[in-house]
Amino acid sequence: MTNFLNPAYIMPAVILGALLVYFLYYAIDKVGLETSTAKAVVTAKDYTPGSTSFINRIAAGRSWTQAQQQPDFYTVSLNIENEPTVALVTKDKFDRLEKNDRVRVTYRRTRISGRIEVMDVF
Repeated sequence: MTNFLNPAYIMPAVILGALLVYFLYYAIDKVGLETSTAKAVVTAKDYTPGSTSFINRIAAGRSWTQAQQQPDFYTVSLNIENEPTVALVTKDKFDRLEKNDRVRVTYRRTRISGRIEVMDVF
């Protein structure tokens, strides 16, 4: 007879249960959200330059270094319906936009957390 209270059975069950709860939360919170359009105000701009990080990996007793490229990030802080949020934009939009500009955005609001996720800035 197998003892199911053995930690070798409990830990995988706990990990599997945590993963199921996480994916269920994600599905309820974000899948199939309705998109809306609204007017927003640009409150700030931020540029994060790209970078390269290096990761050392070991496989079969051999070590090698792998480069991982990170692109440039252009973000604008927005105020949509008196609620602050951040949106990723292209370099062209970033260069065109200035603080206090009024823009139109397409966004969606998550069900559980109520966060605003900006889909596009016009």
